[in-house]
Amino acid sequence: MLRKRQQGHGRPMITALHDGHRVVVVGKRMVYSPRWRFVTDFLLTNLKTVLGPEWGDEACKKTPDHQLFRWLDGLFEAAKEAEGGALLPPRGDVSALTRLAYALYLIEHNDKPQQNLLTRLRHPESFAPAVYEALVASAFAVAGARINGAEDGTGNSPKPEFFATFQNGVTYAVEAKRKQNGLLPVSWTPR
Repeated sequence: MLRKRQQGHGRPMITALHDGHRVVVVGKRMVYSPRWRFVTDFLLTNLKTVLGPEWGDEACKKTPDHQLFRWLDGLFEAAKEAEGGALLPPRGDVSALTRLAYALYLIEHNDKPQQNLLTRLRHPESFAPAVYEALVASAFAVAGARINGAEDGTGNSPKPEFFATFQNGVTYAVEAKRKQNGLLPVSWTPR
């Protein structure tokens, strides 16, 4: 009962300390490190793994103004402000970064991250809407749904961002839209 109040109805976080290493199960993967002191340490490492360390190294050179790198810069600044303490000062960029990292963990732990979503997270122009989609998908994962990336399929027919299927067999086709820069695209149809 307490676990469901803390972590929702999805798969529980599975973690243990073994020989000085923090071990965490992420979906079908088992990862570990002796350096993870806090959940956020694991989440940030997992974020790098999911998006691809090669992509991060390359993109940091090509698009250093990517929002993800600005959030990471904010994390490093906050860590300097904390001067080695456990608690970082409250900052929006750090909160946004950890929310995205947790969302991607939840999606993978309860099913798998959609390749289309990861591709859009890697591009500066589609990053903000993709973050919103990840947050929505993770909310369904916490509610106990399995997430299936509809946009990863082939074909030209319109598809939702993902399907959320609950244990009772009910499936929802989910469209998660967010305004980019506060503007809505306007479409005009002649009569």
